[in-house]
Amino acid sequence: MALNFYTSIDLNQNQLIQPRIENLGSDPSGVEGQIYFDTANDKLKVYAGGAWENVGDQGTDGVDTLEIGNAAVNAGGVNTGLVFSASTGAVTLTPKIYGGGANVGFVPTGGSAGEYLDGTGTWVAVTTGDVTAVQAATGNALKGISVASSTGPIPVVGLDIINQTNLNATPAVNDELILYDLSTTTNKSITVANLMLAAPQGDIESIVAGDGLTGSNLSGPIVTLNPDYSGSTNIILSANSGTSTTLVDADDFIFNDDGNNTVKYANLSQLKTYINAGSFDDFIISDGTTSQTINDGETVTFAQVDTSVNGLINLAVTATNTVTAHAIIGAAGVATASTLVNRNASGDIWVTTVNGELDGTISTTTTATTQTTGDSTTKVATTAFVQDAVSGLMEDWTIAGDSGSTAVSDGQTVTIAGSTGIDTAESTRTVTVSLDLNELSTITDYDSTADHIVVVNGGSNAKTLSTKIPLNDWGIPDGNVAMGTNGGTLYNIIDLKDPVNLQDAATKNYVDVAVTGLLDFKGGFNASTGEITSGVNDGAYLWGVARVAVAVGDLYIAAGSASGNFFGDADYPLTPGDSVYGVDAVAEDTSVVTDFAVAQADTDLATAGANAGAASLGIASYDSANFSVATGFVSITNVDLATETTGNYTATVAESTVNNMLGIDVAGATGEGQAAVVGLDITGRTALGAVPVANDYLLIYDTSATTNKKVSTANLAGIVQDTNSYADTVTLAAGVALTVTHSLDTYDVIVQTYDASTYENVVVTVDRTGDDTITLLADTLPPNDIRVLVQKIIA
Repeated sequence: MALNFYTSIDLNQNQLIQPRIENLGSDPSGVEGQIYFDTANDKLKVYAGGAWENVGDQGTDGVDTLEIGNAAVNAGGVNTGLVFSASTGAVTLTPKIYGGGANVGFVPTGGSAGEYLDGTGTWVAVTTGDVTAVQAATGNALKGISVASSTGPIPVVGLDIINQTNLNATPAVNDELILYDLSTTTNKSITVANLMLAAPQGDIESIVAGDGLTGSNLSGPIVTLNPDYSGSTNIILSANSGTSTTLVDADDFIFNDDGNNTVKYANLSQLKTYINAGSFDDFIISDGTTSQTINDGETVTFAQVDTSVNGLINLAVTATNTVTAHAIIGAAGVATASTLVNRNASGDIWVTTVNGELDGTISTTTTATTQTTGDSTTKVATTAFVQDAVSGLMEDWTIAGDSGSTAVSDGQTVTIAGSTGIDTAESTRTVTVSLDLNELSTITDYDSTADHIVVVNGGSNAKTLSTKIPLNDWGIPDGNVAMGTNGGTLYNIIDLKDPVNLQDAATKNYVDVAVTGLLDFKGGFNASTGEITSGVNDGAYLWGVARVAVAVGDLYIAAGSASGNFFGDADYPLTPGDSVYGVDAVAEDTSVVTDFAVAQADTDLATAGANAGAASLGIASYDSANFSVATGFVSITNVDLATETTGNYTATVAESTVNNMLGIDVAGATGEGQAAVVGLDITGRTALGAVPVANDYLLIYDTSATTNKKVSTANLAGIVQDTNSYADTVTLAAGVALTVTHSLDTYDVIVQTYDASTYENVVVTVDRTGDDTITLLADTLPPNDIRVLVQKIIA
């Protein structure tokens, strides 16, 4: 596989020893100056002028002589050919020069870069009169042209429609568009109105739901129409009235077929057949004592009264489907067995015996016998009897109220009406008047200065303002008393007396004063940084530039696993679980360490001191047989350390001999109570004598966790390799240097490049431009991206 070079090779005038030109059997695609050996024709070829040419005199390919053929002569008789000095040896061809009117067609002398020869034989600057660029117009009436490569060499001009501002509205009828007029084969403009006339749309702008219909989205785009089944304009009431039409069997109606839920129509003949219209099976008649069933087809006859029986009513069919009842009345002044009652012109009344009641005539001359009260044997009473019976009765009387009065005559009814909150009810001539407060309307805008409450004041009805009733007179509640809100506003109980008894209510001020100085837990904090990590001040700091305000009793507890010094002061060490609480009230950013008291969760053992005052007191245990304590200071007496080999003291310090614990060196005295020096012993270990395997371990300090850990040689090699190397994929352009920043801080780097797609090595120019950068340069365009590898060399 050939090695790909994307840069030139400079031999610096050194020899190219035993090279071999590329051998091919046919012409390949080429670039100017490329050479190859044509094995089919045994010719060395070079690509020149866009074609493959033989190189030099290869057999019959050389030029032996150079001649000038006969050339045409212009009108001035001047030879238009070339002048040459000789036909052999060094041949010089000298072209003729245009001058005045001679040698027309030849180039005159003079001219320079940026000039061309015009038709008069004059050198003219190329910018004179030339179009230097093609641009799209920006005027509102000229927009819509797009120009690519506006400065050439070949500007491309086209219509630009999609990049124009959207109209975002319905075009006006006089807005214009461009169209091609086929009749004249010419582009022209056309108004929206004319375009619409050319192709009428017939669009429906909206639909109106008439009587019997209802709908939605009537203005479109999707209209829904439904029959109207409710309201005064429903589908039935919107139809023409048929109440004056006599229905016939052929008349139709619509119905829902329950079998398939389909609307269909049928005629009245079908309906009559279904309901058996005009006929029945049977019915029952009764006189109150005897009943009889009348079957289909039977006739009921209403018979005339037989006067020989004590009947008084006759029934007769007087019209279609009509039966009339007539009372039997005898002739004037005649009482017959069938006469019910009658009266003659003189005013005489007679009655007929009916079941043994009243038989005879009462005339205007008849005198009745005075009866005693309560006698009911004679059916006609005398005037004296009647007057005696009505004695004490009233014919009229007057009813009066707080205002107004009215006379009540015989036969008139007096109504005792109720009103809002007052109900009346009558039973057995007794009217009961009741108070019904449920009828009263509910108010929502009570005015304590104008609205009254009805009370019984010492046995008398009275009214009073609510503000006049002491609150304690309302009684003891049987549930919680909730203040609630009024119109969204919360209200307080104010002007409250300080409490005396245990269950008395207290004001906010009383509580604030009472709890001042008590501990109020505010949250946890980081003992190392002072940052508050929970509670209402989460994210703020106890110490530092920005500090929270402190109230007396504010309590914070050191949370998490970090230890540190309170306010950075070593005299106030903190470990997780220790707490601090405010002893002074200070504002934000003004607190100092002495504004707090520190409570340690695990007080350390007492430190050594020359006396009790110089020692830091703490928690300590001691052997009372050997120690004595005075005022917290420990005095050690009568202790023979040499005899203590177990318990509270280390007898000796020794190096481990276990394979996975080797590497510790213990120097100095190692006996009980002596100073031992412990260190790492690396040089005293047995050399590995081989390349470490991937899972061998070394000791390492983890800065992220601030602790010692082990690391495998594989992981250590990875970070070493990554720290001293750099890799990236880049895109190179022909002849354009690309800077690559590797940040390895040295010029001593090895650079390799390969094709990122084929993975073949490629050669480009590499220049170390700095201790952190290199540049890559390809003389020709690589076909794919290049992968660049940079390795730092540590000498």
